[in-house]
Amino acid sequence: MINRWLLVVVAVLVSLSACSSGEDEASGSRPANSTLAATNVSLDGVVHIADAWKYRAVRGSTTTDIDLQLPTDRVAPERFAWLDKLAETADGAVVILDSYASRAEGRCTEGREVFVHVFSLPKRKALFERLVASCVEGTAPPQPYASVAAGILSIGAERFLISADAVTQK
Repeated sequence: MINRWLLVVVAVLVSLSACSSGEDEASGSRPANSTLAATNVSLDGVVHIADAWKYRAVRGSTTTDIDLQLPTDRVAPERFAWLDKLAETADGAVVILDSYASRAEGRCTEGREVFVHVFSLPKRKALFERLVASCVEGTAPPQPYASVAAGILSIGAERFLISADAVTQK
């Protein structure tokens, strides 16, 4: 009987966590398709390990940590907001959109700094970083922030060819 109740509680918690993101998507504070956790196949996130910020990718039983260079004068990484995995290529390039609270005082106390990062899982390194929206700089974000189709990363009018080896502007 206790096991059945435990299963019911777990099922309810899982369904509630799937429905509640903690942020209002209609307010534009995060993209409607963003996630903090991924599917049962993969898990992507930002973690703090030994005084360094890392992008962490878990694929099955393999965990890959890659250094994530964040401008801590501008962002408060400990106030991580959301991560959206835009794409993963067959050769292991991962494109993410990640957001953090702005560190600046005044008008940016509730502001966000939003980045596009591309990581190579096989090489275990960052290949590309672009600030796409910034309260600190007053940068208006492109809409959408970024998109990926057929191995091409689009940020506003710019296009980049992505692979696990390199990111090159088209």
